[in-house]
Amino acid sequence: MHNNEQEVLLADLRNRNARSFDALYKLYNMSLFNLAYRLTGNVTDSEDILQETFLKVYESIDQFKGDSALFTWIYSICLNLCYRYLENKKRLTFENMNRLIFENSGRDYHKDRYSEKEWYNYVNQVREGCLFALVRCLPVSQRTAFVLHILLKIPLSSVAKILGKTNGSTRVLICRGRQKIKNFLCTHCSLFGESNRCNCMNFVDYSLRKGLISPYQYDRSDKPSPLPELIQKEISDLKKMLRLYGDLHDIIPSSTALAKLRSTIKNSKVGIFIHKKV
Repeated sequence: MHNNEQEVLLADLRNRNARSFDALYKLYNMSLFNLAYRLTGNVTDSEDILQETFLKVYESIDQFKGDSALFTWIYSICLNLCYRYLENKKRLTFENMNRLIFENSGRDYHKDRYSEKEWYNYVNQVREGCLFALVRCLPVSQRTAFVLHILLKIPLSSVAKILGKTNGSTRVLICRGRQKIKNFLCTHCSLFGESNRCNCMNFVDYSLRKGLISPYQYDRSDKPSPLPELIQKEISDLKKMLRLYGDLHDIIPSSTALAKLRSTIKNSKVGIFIHKKV
């Protein structure tokens, strides 16, 4: 967003213009929701964090001094709420992941139970779940920098401003997080070495039983997901890892998220929509 556009939006926000808040939501809701989701791994909690982020923005917009870009300030609010959520959750560790692999890999899988499209949908859900889990194994600072820069593709300089760190220290956080995940994948994942113990296909039945992946919904408009075999053709381990993360799809907040937010704001002390038709 250019400076003049930010100034116009800020003026409207401070004047409690309902349309400006809708525009702000439309501009940032997807990226903020996916930031929360990739940090917490929980859709419902991510929607709560998204709602609370915008409520805090509405309540404190007059306190924004313009010393940074508006999106930097909003991302910082969202991150602080994510950190508060994570403080109350037991951290997933690489040791936990290793134990899960040891206990469940090597199982027979029953590919013949499913259609080809259904099977690969499940395999890719397993893979995506694994990648999200690995990110959640990182220390919070590394996880945040990794998610912002690698997954959400925010420029390093902007990530540094959001985190309140220098470009150099932010780069170190990203590199350390990436190296830890790369080391784990190269040691355990069969996509990175045929002799490695962990195979996505071994976890399909297990993940369905545990409710870790969603039952396949048939849709004629479905397009085939990238097959794991295609990833195996990548030569560089680092490129393979980035390809894996690059294939992750953004999650869309539920259709009721905005309606719930607007209702909450209307009944809050901010009172943005009280005298306006929406």
